[in-house]
Amino acid sequence: LVSARAVAQRPLGTLVVFNVLFWSYFLASSALFFMVIVLLWLTTAPFDRRRQAMHAVSSFWAAHYLAYAPGAGVVVRGRERLDPRASYVYASNHASMVDILACMALYLPYRWVSKLENVYVPFIGWALYLDAHVLVRRRALGSIKRM
Repeated sequence: LVSARAVAQRPLGTLVVFNVLFWSYFLASSALFFMVIVLLWLTTAPFDRRRQAMHAVSSFWAAHYLAYAPGAGVVVRGRERLDPRASYVYASNHASMVDILACMALYLPYRWVSKLENVYVPFIGWALYLDAHVLVRRRALGSIKRM
């Protein structure tokens, strides 16, 4: 992993080029993965209530950014001790953009609890909705109780 100090010491031009390339790739790949999610939703939603196929694609979608991004990466230790049939709570502190991707890279069944506003984020939010994650309207008691 690359430290924040190491990134800050890189020439500004290098950071600009990296950011332009990364965000261009991110947008293009998100559009492509979202199309796959839509096709899976159309073909599997009626009989795959747990959205397992969509979940597998979503996990790969997130994990591949960690696997191929320079300076990023994730090492999962102890995954073999997790029972895929059991229920777990994963808590993300949003210390960086990587924590959510790291949780998804576990390739275990999960449901995100997310604020409803995230649904409006192109591709990622739309996939969140199609994959039937738990969406909560902030400060709406009825929404929170349904969760």
